[in-house]
Amino acid sequence: MSYRDYLQMSLLRESFSPNYIPVAVLVGLFLVLMFRRESINSIGMFRIGYISFIASVVLPPLLQTAWVAMTTPSNSLGSGSLPTGFPFAAINAVEPIFMGVGLLFIFGSLMPRRTKRPQPELPPPQRHPLD
Repeated sequence: MSYRDYLQMSLLRESFSPNYIPVAVLVGLFLVLMFRRESINSIGMFRIGYISFIASVVLPPLLQTAWVAMTTPSNSLGSGSLPTGFPFAAINAVEPIFMGVGLLFIFGSLMPRRTKRPQPELPPPQRHPLD
């Protein structure tokens, strides 16, 4: 096994290692959706954030598997001449980018709306006793 094969296998193994934090956040968001629906002010932003968060969990392993399949020379589809360093770095950057965007949209949808409060009416000024 060459060093390149070892590097690809170690990167692939890291991509499939279980990371339960995003899954726990998704379950928590699903519970917010079920039990505290009235706290969501913008359902569109919540949906975009939820989809982005799901993409942060699902896309990196799929992209890494596809890239390894395309770059492996033993595969009949791959040529083995594609570069491997930068694409793996870009694929590994997908998860935090989608997770951050998802959290921004989700927290933005849960923020209370700003409402203009009417100014309290002041009583008319009292007359001075010497006037």
